[in-house]
Amino acid sequence: MNWIKKHKLGMIVLIITIILLILIAFTAQGRERLSKGESFVSRAVVPVQKTLYSITYHIKNFFGSITEVSSLRDTNEKLQKEIIELKKNQVELETLKSENERLKKLLNFQKKNSQYNYITAEIVSIDPEVWFDVFIIDKGFSDGIQKNMPICVEEGLVGKVIEVGENTSKILAISDTGNMVNGEIARTGDYIRIQGNGNSTLEGYVDPDVQLIPGDMIITSGLGNVFPENLIIGEVKSIEKQPGMLEKKVNIVPAVDLKQLKEVLILKKK
Repeated sequence: MNWIKKHKLGMIVLIITIILLILIAFTAQGRERLSKGESFVSRAVVPVQKTLYSITYHIKNFFGSITEVSSLRDTNEKLQKEIIELKKNQVELETLKSENERLKKLLNFQKKNSQYNYITAEIVSIDPEVWFDVFIIDKGFSDGIQKNMPICVEEGLVGKVIEVGENTSKILAISDTGNMVNGEIARTGDYIRIQGNGNSTLEGYVDPDVQLIPGDMIITSGLGNVFPENLIIGEVKSIEKQPGMLEKKVNIVPAVDLKQLKEVLILKKK
């Protein structure tokens, strides 16, 4: 009510203007020219018409903008969902590609080393107390797994079975301090005793007169009847002469990256 009282004069002018416009429209029908009075009124109301048109135009644009914003929001949400779905599909494809490459390597190893029978197993967990030194695989005695069976991948030796359950088994990696492997230097054939140091690396010990250099490859010797011969163990990184010790210490980088293992092969004698 206060607003009406405050703008009473303006409203009266607006109403009169609208009435005059209507009258002009009716009286002008059938005539080519307006009368002087009609022309005067017409010129007088032009500013009002402009104002009304401007208000109507902006109101229309305002509500049109609201509609466009709502439409853009819906489109953005749809695109975000599509992006999330595409990322999920990309991850799945990359995972399948990686798995396919790993399995292909295992198959190639089996073809090149047909002197053994193989059981393919998947690593399902690791022992948190001995990080990456003890693994659990999804095969057990129901699959023909036995204690001390050697474990490998295409790159080389992984370890051996130390415990067997019905459907799972525990694997001790060669990097564990409790694992000892009889090896030899591929270039010279000299014997080297290897054990893990619990730090995902290996230590070897050789007689003082054995000649080896960084880069020499170390393989299994076959001694001890646990690990078959000629499986790659690793590469010589450095050689140390130990004060007061007869043997030389050899630091070895394992051929297998234990942190990247997903699947392994269990070797069975034919």
